[in-house]
Amino acid sequence: MCGLVGRYKGARTPVSILGAVKAAARSLLRRLGVEAIAYAPRNFLELRRPLLLDEERIDLVLDVGAGDGGWAHGLRERGYAGRIVSFEPLPESFAALDSRRDGTWEAHQVALGAEPGRRELQVSANRVSSSLLPMAELHLRTAPESAVTGAVEVEVARLDDLDVVRPGERAYLKIDVQGTELDVLHGATATLASVRLLEAELSTVTLYEGQPLIGEVIQHVQREGFDLIGLERAFRDRETGDVLQVNGLFRRGRS
Repeated sequence: MCGLVGRYKGARTPVSILGAVKAAARSLLRRLGVEAIAYAPRNFLELRRPLLLDEERIDLVLDVGAGDGGWAHGLRERGYAGRIVSFEPLPESFAALDSRRDGTWEAHQVALGAEPGRRELQVSANRVSSSLLPMAELHLRTAPESAVTGAVEVEVARLDDLDVVRPGERAYLKIDVQGTELDVLHGATATLASVRLLEAELSTVTLYEGQPLIGEVIQHVQREGFDLIGLERAFRDRETGDVLQVNGLFRRGRS
């Protein structure tokens, strides 16, 4: 009788049973406000980065707008052991970053831009929204915890002037600078020759006065020889669901 069970009309195979269980689990999770998708590293930027670092033979990560070092520390936790050079101008964040460093991770307390000099950094309550640009009303309305609480004068340098890339290194350039992405890129024209992967925060609306929006930054990066290979939502309006910022991932063109 056991040998006939699989042939009996209406009997479920293990595959169909598994499918039914998955469907029931997804339905339950949706009722709880959770959407489940298949686990695949290339579906998630955080998991895809280590794969790309390996595929592109990256041996230098340039971490611009490093904050407290959390992003770079995440690379370490996922196995990246190569050089990291971080740049962070805010004193409190730099102190936290500096305490996380290891022997192949260096840090510079400086903001990067198109021209060297001194500029006023608008300091936000949450620190991560601090910017060289004034905060727009839309940003404050959608994220009250980002309100500006003060200002501090910081040093600004061009990446090209800092001579941090060694001959032959293949770099991953990450830019998280709250609205001054094009300034960083304009100050890094020579450095870009060594960059194989580029990641930048891109705004779909004006969150900082005078900032470039997503289309302008993408066009500039593409003119520099990079292809857009991924977008990940980074910040949205919690009331409307509208996407306000994404992380854009670019790879130097195969041609």
